[in-house]
Amino acid sequence: MNNIFNEQLEKAKNFHGEICGGVLTGTKMTIYAIEELNLNFNEKNPELIAIVEIDRCVYDAVQAITQGSTGTKSVKLIDYGKFAVTFYNKETDEAIRLTDVDASSSVNTGETIDERIERYKNTPANELFKIEDVKVFF
Repeated sequence: MNNIFNEQLEKAKNFHGEICGGVLTGTKMTIYAIEELNLNFNEKNPELIAIVEIDRCVYDAVQAITQGSTGTKSVKLIDYGKFAVTFYNKETDEAIRLTDVDASSSVNTGETIDERIERYKNTPANELFKIEDVKVFF
C-alpha cells in the first residue's frame, strides 16, 4: 500500500506542482476509490467518473491519478465548497462518496505537511474520511 501511496502522490505532485493538503487529501481519496471499485492504477479506467465538490487542489489530484478530465467528462466539478468526491463505476453502477471530515485539522494542530503525509500514508481511509455508498443519476 505504501508503494502505491508514494507513487500516486508523486503523480499528483507532478500534475499540481507541489504537495499541499488538498493534493494529499485527493490522492488518498482516489487511491481508496480505485481499490474499492476494483479498478486499476496507472491506466485510464473509462468506466470511472469522479464528481469533485470543491474547486481546489483536490480536483488536480483526482485528475492526475484517474487520468481523467473535464474534457472527457470523466471528472466533473460541482463546486459546493466541500472536500468531497464521489467516484462512480458506470459498469457496475457502484458509487462511493468520500468526505474529508477534518479538512482543517493540520491547520488547527500545527501539523506540518510532512507529518500529514506520514499520517495519511499510515491511516486507513475510513479513519480519515466519511465514506458512504451512494446512488448516482445521470
